[in-house]
Amino acid sequence: MVDTRFSVSLQIMITLAYHQDELMNSDGLAKILKTNPTFIRKLVARLVDAELIHSFRGKGGGIKPAKLPSHISLKDVYLAATGDKPLLSSHKKPVVKAC
Repeated sequence: MVDTRFSVSLQIMITLAYHQDELMNSDGLAKILKTNPTFIRKLVARLVDAELIHSFRGKGGGIKPAKLPSHISLKDVYLAATGDKPLLSSHKKPVVKAC
């Protein structure tokens, strides 16, 4: 199974930057990104915790970037998306020196 947390989080950030003058919600993002709104909400929660986006609750609420796009690195988005579980891992067996 392919882990898409980083790529979808990056798409969220790009979409929010493109629509920076308006508040977006998870349903709207899910429609644009063609994915499940629940998955979007989980990723948005991680991005909010990492202070990359602001979330506003209520009837007129939504989300928007917390920083200018030029102040957000791919590393910031990667760390927010993956948390303590890396997307790539290596095996636990010792490396054969002949390789």
